[in-house]
Formats: sequence, structure tokens, C-alpha cells
Amino acid sequence: MAAYRQSKLANLMFAFELDRRLRAVRSRVMSVAAHPGVANTNLFRADHFAASPMVRSALGGLIDTLFNSDQTGALSTLYAATAADVVDGGYYGPLGLFETRGEVVGPANVASQARNRTDAMRLWQVCESLTGTATG
Repeated sequence: MAAYRQSKLANLMFAFELDRRLRAVRSRVMSVAAHPGVANTNLFRADHFAASPMVRSALGGLIDTLFNSDQTGALSTLYAATAADVVDGGYYGPLGLFETRGEVVGPANVASQARNRTDAMRLWQVCESLTGTATG
């Protein structure tokens, strides 16, 4: 789960860095990000998440009851892609129960680490180096 959280932070940092770069060249393209809250996706059904299929099944039912189904979890992405009030560099998610659930979507809270421009630029440069796509 630590690696999962770190990957989500990197995704957000990358989206914000892309937005800064698009604004710098006055592009009309938008970079926005979204999160599903807690949704009952195959992440909770994966073998490494729980010890037994019975535990995973029970946990999946609990997630569906208390949080989002996989369909409801997709609403944030749909909102970010289509809503008229989405802004450049925005981050969107469900607004219910500490941003973990709900069909109402809006601006999400951003972890302070995601706003670190130095780290975001470094992440971008590492990605360019690893993929051989430097924009220099």
C-alpha cells in the first residue's frame, strides 16, 4: 500500500507539472487530475491485499456498503473530463465522508507534497530520462 500511495502522489505531481508546462507555452490543453475515493475495484480483490478469498470477499462487500462501487468511483474521472467548471491544474474527487465516497464530485484536497515544484520537476526529468523523451 505504501508503493500504491507513492504512485498516486507521483501521478498528481506529474499532472500539476504538466499543467505548469502547458501554461508556460500558453497551450489551450488542460491537465487535470481525479481520484475515485475508496472504490471496490479489483485492487481489493488482488491476492496480495488480503490473506484469503473469503476475507477479500467480505472486505469487498464492506467497501461496497460503506464506500463507492467501481462505477461510482469512476464519476470523478468523468467529472474531470467533462464538467464545465473544471479548471487548469484542478484535482477532483468525491465530496462525501472525507473524500472517500459519494456521487457528488468537486475540488479535492491536495497533499502538500504534491505541490512541491522542485520534486515535480525532478520527477518529470527522471521520466524523460527513463523513456528517452527529453523535451529539453
